[in-house]
Amino acid sequence: MSRTAANPTVTHAIANPSTILEVANAYLCEVVAPGASQIDQDTEALRIALQGLGDRHLLALKVPQDWGGAEVNPVTFFHFQQHVCRYSGALAFLQTQHQSAGGFLAKSDNHGLKQQYLPRMGRGEALVGVGFSQLRRTGNPPVKATPVDGGYQITGNVPWVTGFGLFEDFVIGATLPDGRELYGIVPFTSTEQGVGGAIAFSQPMVLAAMNSTNTVSASLTDWFLPNESVLFLRKAGAIHETDRKNVLNHGFFALGCAKAGLDIIAAAYQRKQLECIQDAFDHLNAEVSDCEAAMIAALSENSADIEDGGDRGDDGGFINIRVTTNDNGETRPYMGKKRPQSLQLRAWAINLAGRCTNAAVTVSSGAANLQSHAAQRVYREAVVFTVSGQTTAVMEATLTQLVHSPLN
Repeated sequence: MSRTAANPTVTHAIANPSTILEVANAYLCEVVAPGASQIDQDTEALRIALQGLGDRHLLALKVPQDWGGAEVNPVTFFHFQQHVCRYSGALAFLQTQHQSAGGFLAKSDNHGLKQQYLPRMGRGEALVGVGFSQLRRTGNPPVKATPVDGGYQITGNVPWVTGFGLFEDFVIGATLPDGRELYGIVPFTSTEQGVGGAIAFSQPMVLAAMNSTNTVSASLTDWFLPNESVLFLRKAGAIHETDRKNVLNHGFFALGCAKAGLDIIAAAYQRKQLECIQDAFDHLNAEVSDCEAAMIAALSENSADIEDGGDRGDDGGFINIRVTTNDNGETRPYMGKKRPQSLQLRAWAINLAGRCTNAAVTVSSGAANLQSHAAQRVYREAVVFTVSGQTTAVMEATLTQLVHSPLN
């Protein structure tokens, strides 16, 4: 029996989009935000913050309700992601690995794996990471899977896996001899198999930001992945198609980071009462609002047919957009001169994260040099969200934004 069937009250609570965002925002503002600097550096603090999301049934938002998840629509999901990132980049980065794993499990036809993990993921009773970015690399595949009796033998190196010591397992991606992509679940702890296979992990990397997330590399030697642990197979190059289709998704993290910078600017104005700070806030806030409105519109039903940035030649879902200008719900018309493509929007959000966090450093003056200062933290987080999920197309679009004027 699924968790939702066992507890109808929880089903109602986690299935209501407005309730999800209200519960999340209250937790993030009241609990996470005051400890954001510690969460960035202390793995135990991050673990507690993650479990706080689980205690509020917020860790399986993409999982169907029949399997204990919230099954929210894309707009609600990315509002949530943006909110988390605004208050803690480390928590946002960690929980999205788990949310992605839940989405993968939900799409699998492996009923046994779904039954094992999905009903427990929303509350954080089962925590799963991901490690398949290596599938984006061209040339000799970093991780190879060879069909054998009863499953597959996996050998290679996974360059990035986040959540060591926090997640119990992770979704691995490997390349088959014919180029197809294999996805399965392996343990996130150094393990030796009786048949000679092994999986080992490096020490956590020392990163510019989010050290608490314990990002490591993994080395697999003749690891036997039984068919029972396989999620699914996808055609060769499927990850690149997914990247093109979902190019906008990572932009919401950058947008949340930009809002974190705006919060610091607003606080600095309250202390210093300088007109130049107010002017900078007003200008950047308006642009962030425009970018957010355009990104949300790109997720709407009216623009679903141009999700991959196709050129339709009209304004599609961008007509009559209203922009929320502040937290009390005031709105104004969207001021964009044209309908941007999803790739442009992703680059715009990245550009805004860099500019807003740079402005946060500027208004914080010398105190921004302190590692514990909020401006220093969000400035470093902007680096992470600039390159997270980066493809060559995203890199090009990001550079274009840097060497030319922004969209508006």
